[in-house]
Amino acid sequence: MALIVVIASSRILLVRRASHEDHLINIWATITAVGVMLREPTIARQLERWVPGGLPTIFDVWHWTTVAAWAAGLGLFLLYEYGPVRYRAGFRSAIAFAVAIGAAFLVLSTPARSQGISIADYGGWRYGVYVGLCWALPMAVSPYISRLMLTLWRHTTTQYERVGLFILVIAAVVSGLPVIALPLFAGLGAAGIDTEFIRDGYNLASDWFASGEPQLYIGALFFVAFISPSLRAGAQLMRLRQLRPLWRELTAAAPEVVLVLRWNDRWNRGPAERLNRRHIEIGDAAKVIARYTRPLPIAVEELLTTTIDETERKSMSEVAALVIAAQRLDSGDGSSTAPPNNHRPVAPDVDVLLRFWAPARSLLCSAPSATHGVVSETS
Repeated sequence: MALIVVIASSRILLVRRASHEDHLINIWATITAVGVMLREPTIARQLERWVPGGLPTIFDVWHWTTVAAWAAGLGLFLLYEYGPVRYRAGFRSAIAFAVAIGAAFLVLSTPARSQGISIADYGGWRYGVYVGLCWALPMAVSPYISRLMLTLWRHTTTQYERVGLFILVIAAVVSGLPVIALPLFAGLGAAGIDTEFIRDGYNLASDWFASGEPQLYIGALFFVAFISPSLRAGAQLMRLRQLRPLWRELTAAAPEVVLVLRWNDRWNRGPAERLNRRHIEIGDAAKVIARYTRPLPIAVEELLTTTIDETERKSMSEVAALVIAAQRLDSGDGSSTAPPNNHRPVAPDVDVLLRFWAPARSLLCSAPSATHGVVSETS
């Protein structure tokens, strides 16, 4: 449970609504995490006193989360099949169907709740209909899953991808066994074939369904698939934090390169898009500032010669010139109003700027008189 909740929370925080697909995956992750938490006896008992009907109602709610999660999953398949515009009608229908199933759960379990027991313990035809409704959406989604699995199999290029896909297929088949076994054994029992094997098979399938283990296994497998994207999003956020001081200084000198977005648009941008935008703005700002660079003062050139390795001297010199020009542009120094250079010097790339910007500022601070006091320790 902890793995699923942690990964779901991480994904929702790191990968916000960057696309329709991300939005649906986050909905699915949220619902699945809630269902898995409600399945835990410790959590369910803590919530029991706050929920009308107690544990039997919580039983209905976390079984409904299975239906709602499959509705979100169906939305993903519809998005894949029909695109970001045409999928909406089918997805709304799936959500409405899921809500109707939730209401039916409460109606079917009313006698069980009045006795303080779950619908699984109550049994009877109501439980049979309950199970059928719970797995109606998975059965509706199965054709899309089969088609998608075949498509993915044809596009797999490595043995690792084929093994991963095979594991997902086996998990889907195993999780569907209670759905097939429960009506099968119930039908055989109703037909008069009442053997010990039939009774044990029915009880095993019923207990497995009531335990919520299929939802747990499917959720765990799919969440494992989200680990890599979540780690990648985390690495992108770390990169954004590393670039922020550099971006702040460069864009202060060339604010025209910054794309100003509304708050809602900024919130809905994922780490990958934000990182790409930051790279672009740093590169554009560096190009603008590079046109205002001047030859380094002799004192700085001498300091570079005596303190910097020859292999890094050129990069350090270019970045130091950019630091001086950026500080002058930001401070409004009179020299910054002069026309830019007619030549267009090539600005260092982002990695070079990130590596040498702080060392270049430190180097210039050790020779403040040479830079006319523009660069200081507190700048």
